[in-house]
Amino acid sequence: MSLLNRLRAYRNLLERWLLLRQVGIVGAGTVIREGTVFNGPARNLIFGKNVQVFQQAFFWVGVDGKIEVGDDSLIGVRCYFNAARGTIRIGKGVAIAPMTQIYSYSHHYGAEVAVMDTVRVADVIVGDDVLIGAGAIILPGVEIGRGAVIAAGAVVNHSVPPSTIFGGVPAKQIGLRQNVSS
Repeated sequence: MSLLNRLRAYRNLLERWLLLRQVGIVGAGTVIREGTVFNGPARNLIFGKNVQVFQQAFFWVGVDGKIEVGDDSLIGVRCYFNAARGTIRIGKGVAIAPMTQIYSYSHHYGAEVAVMDTVRVADVIVGDDVLIGAGAIILPGVEIGRGAVIAAGAVVNHSVPPSTIFGGVPAKQIGLRQNVSS
């Protein structure tokens, strides 16, 4: 092995070690691009095998929160995940386009209590083989079924059945995804 190849191998090992200090589990083949920000306890961030995280994604996870990303998933540029509390679970083979936002924790409102004194905490579950379009917003408590498609710019405030296409503000069913393998 040439000196140059040994230096490259050492650099890769060092980069992986630095990443593991920020993220609890990183599966083989996972690539996390520069500019990605991790905020919170590393043990609460889990990435499966062959995950691709593009530049400037932001992962906010609290002591009571958790973010899990399944194998072979893709997270686009400038995506934002907020699991200050609650869990965000992304399935296998999921494609999340740039600037998508997913929240398991958010401020809530009610006439009897000030907005800053209330929060809504509810897990977000994204099934396998889901496509989420650019700029979509997924709010606390949403479950997106296997094979569903979320249109660009949609605001999803309730669960989405498998193999459906949802879009709009607030999101509603606009179609069916045909021929989704089981």
